[in-house]
Amino acid sequence: MKRSGLLGGAPLFPIAMICGLNMVAQLDRQAFAVLTPNIRDTFHVTNATIGGIVGAATVVMVLAGLPAAWLAERHSRRLIVASAAMLWGGVACLTGVAAGIPILLGFRILSGLAQSPLLPVVPTLVADYYIPEHRMKAFGLSGMATPAGTVIGPLLAGVAAALGGWRVAFLVAGIPSIALGVLALRLRDPHRGGTERLEGQETAHEPALPLGQAFRLILSNATVRLIFVGLAVMGFVLLGIGPFVAVYLRDIWHLSDSSRGGLASIMALAGLVALPLGGVLGTRLAHRSRALGLYLTAGGLTVFGLLYPLAIYAPSLLIFSILGWVCMFAAQIGIAPAYAIFTDILPPRLRSTAFAMGGIFAMLFAGLVAPALVGWMADVAGIRFALACVSPSAILAGAAFLASARHVPYELERLALGKALAAEPAVEPSIV
Repeated sequence: MKRSGLLGGAPLFPIAMICGLNMVAQLDRQAFAVLTPNIRDTFHVTNATIGGIVGAATVVMVLAGLPAAWLAERHSRRLIVASAAMLWGGVACLTGVAAGIPILLGFRILSGLAQSPLLPVVPTLVADYYIPEHRMKAFGLSGMATPAGTVIGPLLAGVAAALGGWRVAFLVAGIPSIALGVLALRLRDPHRGGTERLEGQETAHEPALPLGQAFRLILSNATVRLIFVGLAVMGFVLLGIGPFVAVYLRDIWHLSDSSRGGLASIMALAGLVALPLGGVLGTRLAHRSRALGLYLTAGGLTVFGLLYPLAIYAPSLLIFSILGWVCMFAAQIGIAPAYAIFTDILPPRLRSTAFAMGGIFAMLFAGLVAPALVGWMADVAGIRFALACVSPSAILAGAAFLASARHVPYELERLALGKALAAEPAVEPSIV
């Protein structure tokens, strides 16, 4: 098996498969995002209806993350992820033959259910394949696959729609996921916590904790609580903006299907640069202090919140594209450090559940409210006003990540001393 010098000589196949799964998961999502105006016009519905469909699928995805985490703590993560990929690929194909809004809604909900293991399960595989010293780089590499999918996905969807209509685009988007799901069966299940070197860390053979106890232990972690707050705010921003960028590009700048796909792909290139760069910068910052990676996260979100309204009201498509690219870069440069720190401050037995909880905080309220609210605002006051009102909330998300950083040294000490699985809540010692 080939090994990577970048990741300390660890095998390449696991990170390659994780990258592939993250990438193909975007094909279906990007097809729906880029072709939202086509779908809206085919079924003669409003922006608010499309937003409601996106929100419903998102809510199902994040709520199903908890059962997926429960299964992942007790059964083969390899089989869970491989089966999920084959299922969401099949559902993507079925989306292309939806005959009405109820059927389309059902397929989008089923797609959300199929993709629910991605957030709680895949990051724990990265943590258990690669040692802590190389995790930020590993998360940076695996994270690159998401913008890679958002580069390929819009292009693929735009070209397929231009050649055969939006329904063909979903058929094309589903096939790679099915193929990668079959290939993922060749992965091995890593030992849970097998890459940890902390004294007092539990072994891979200890049983999973009851869900209620896991919730209490996770929420006793001050850093995790503040990260959850930041995720909730940023989820509202991203889920409010995401479904309607294509509407903005068509209604304001009158771009065709293929042009929207091309511009979305250019924007996604920001993530291909930001995610690995964030992993490298986060690794260097970690030599000084593990908490500094969250400063990178907070700074990037603040820049996004300040610049995105300016991008929306840009006087030309070129200026929008430049400012939008900078915003996408800023929003993503802190993802790899945040993932790595979130992993490092929690025991392996709690990680799947914690990532599932993070998904709920990031997407549940946002999924219920943001797409429908922004869609309604767009119908009433215009798409520019709607998008510009939501995006500054990213500054509040950055503040929450910044506040979480000060608790990181204490939480790492608790984990090293084996206290992170203690029944009593965490109380930081007073500094006099």
